[in-house]
Amino acid sequence: MVIPVYILALMGVFSVVAVSAAVWYIFKVTGKQNNQTKLISLLIFCMVLLTTVYLIDKIVSVRTALLTDNENTLVFSLIKDFLLIVTGYFFARDTKE
Repeated sequence: MVIPVYILALMGVFSVVAVSAAVWYIFKVTGKQNNQTKLISLLIFCMVLLTTVYLIDKIVSVRTALLTDNENTLVFSLIKDFLLIVTGYFFARDTKE
């Protein structure tokens, strides 16, 4: 059974919207934020969206590649860099306090 491409695209869009809504709700619940926290929240939100796109490409569309090999490598590298930046920031912040 082959799943049509438009259904895969709808599943991808739904996944991105669902993850975006969940991240937005979590940030809304946390309350007031200063500029530094807003910047980190933006980085985390971008990382979650890129991770969602990467996972959709790998899991949902197994037979249809949404990203080229070069784009796949770049997205994975960007996710890795975001993760290192955010982790480094939090560890550096904990040692200063």
